[in-house]
Amino acid sequence: MREAGQIPFGWIADNTTWMRKPATFTGIEQCLNSTSHFYRRNLWAAMPVYVEVWCEKDALAGVLMQETEVYDVPLMVAKGYASISFLHSAAKTIEAKGKPAHIYHFGDLDPSGVDAARGVVRRFYKTKDRPFPIMQIGSGIFATNESSKYDWRPFKKQAEQGIRALLRSYPKLDFFALKPIHIELRYIDAFPASLVGNVALFTFLEKQTTLKIALPQILTDKKVLEPDAEGRLGFRAILAGRKQSQLLIDLASGKNADTGEDIVRLETKVISLRPDVPTLASSSFRAIDSWLEKAHEITSPLFKQLIKPETLANYRIGN
Repeated sequence: MREAGQIPFGWIADNTTWMRKPATFTGIEQCLNSTSHFYRRNLWAAMPVYVEVWCEKDALAGVLMQETEVYDVPLMVAKGYASISFLHSAAKTIEAKGKPAHIYHFGDLDPSGVDAARGVVRRFYKTKDRPFPIMQIGSGIFATNESSKYDWRPFKKQAEQGIRALLRSYPKLDFFALKPIHIELRYIDAFPASLVGNVALFTFLEKQTTLKIALPQILTDKKVLEPDAEGRLGFRAILAGRKQSQLLIDLASGKNADTGEDIVRLETKVISLRPDVPTLASSSFRAIDSWLEKAHEITSPLFKQLIKPETLANYRIGN
């Protein structure tokens, strides 16, 4: 279509090929004249925040740059899933600014486009001594995590600090208020064979938990079935007086992704949807604090009642 003259050549960009050549001049006068055209005062130096625009597709960079260039805003072309080198460099730049950063991402609203945006944010919080992000802020999600060295009070404080940081950085727009639609408190516990012995699901349920399940004889007949059964057990219940809040338990066979060791994985969580989700307000955290405490009052005793004391003795149980 461009060759036929139906659309201009400039409407389609090809940024994958380019010319490399140092800038040269016919004399000092031409050099100074050229330099004067490129001088721009850094308007963001005195601003209380730092802003970047991220773009998933290189082909859109030319269009977006027409706007970002006017306001002297960096345009970061991630090209889908950005490399760790690119992300590390971007993180160092933001860190050096020493001020809150606002990052706006333009990408496709498809699984890979959404996941690429989450991946960028997730990697920003990785460090060598922590194998997972302590906090994540992505497309429509805020999450805070802790390892096995968990205690409830410090963890709750960490969650509230993260939410406060989110509220401080969120644009103050009346027509785009921050209204959470989902909140959950989730615990994931792993029981490896090296600590509890047999992790065949039925054996684990019998020896390591307080659950009482009567199995049909054929399921325990070694002449019919091998004893190392795998499986999954799920439980879901609505919380009393809260139609949009639930307790979920998921107990399943699995493997340690790093070592390949057989494990039993227990996931326990309390979730709430609107209208049971507490409101967010920077001036008061009573609603959030109350929800977290109520969820903890369910999950903590449940874990201690579900797992037998002799099994719990092998683990550090957070307060």
